[in-house]
Formats: sequence, structure tokens, C-alpha cells
Amino acid sequence: MNRKYLDFEVIKESWNKYSLQDGTKLKSRAMLKSVWTEEVDGTTKHNVEIDQQQVCLCDPSVQGEPSTMSYPKEQLEGGIDVKNCRYTTLQYEPSEYLLDDGTKILLHVSLLNIARTRFFDHVGNRIYLTDATGQMNVERPTK
Repeated sequence: MNRKYLDFEVIKESWNKYSLQDGTKLKSRAMLKSVWTEEVDGTTKHNVEIDQQQVCLCDPSVQGEPSTMSYPKEQLEGGIDVKNCRYTTLQYEPSEYLLDDGTKILLHVSLLNIARTRFFDHVGNRIYLTDATGQMNVERPTK
């Protein structure tokens, strides 16, 4: 397998914003880390590596004592106190990139579920777990 990596420019990496039932605001976005192409059955296929970032603006009513603990995923999943937090989407925009071959990529990442744990991070914000799904749209340049 021969990977051909492509360079890219960021057109837009906006924060998607969500308001939770407990007053907390979550911000999330997908960031493109790398792009490469492969030939599959005579067709060029684009592959991506992404990183999803999340910021929690925790409502004071659900803040607690700061913790220096680093919780493994299994422990966080075992410490869920609200399994399905209701939320409203305040802002949603896909991330957009322009590849050096003229291809445009749009990354859509949508939250499916938000769960609130009983654990707190290093500044006392509640730790939330999110399930998300992603979709990539590839717009090849016209010849």
C-alpha cells in the first residue's frame, strides 16, 4: 500500500455549541490532522486522520472540587450519573479544508449522546462523555 500524503489549508474550523439541560455549555469541533490518498480498484480514495476537541463551560451548579486524577475510560463510564443529558444545538458548522490538489473536504461531526459523570477535572468542571458520529464530504475539483 502506497500512501500519498497531501498538504492542506484550513478554510474553517468552527466550534459547534450545545446547551445542556443542567446549564452547562459544550463546545466541540473536528480538526484535520492528516490526509492521504490511496488507489482502490482504480479509483483515488481520500483518507483522513482527525482529532475531536471538546471544551466544557460548566454551570456553577454542577461544579465541584478540582481533581488531579486521570480517570481511565472504564472508570468514567462506571461513574455516569446522568446517562442521556438533554441538550439543544446552538451552533453547528462543518470544518472545511482545501487540499493542495484542489480537493475540498468537509468534516461533519454530530453529537449522538452526552453523559454526565460524577467526576471532576483539574479545575472542578464536571467530566462529560460524548458519543459522536462523523461524515466526510469530498468535493473534487472540476477538470
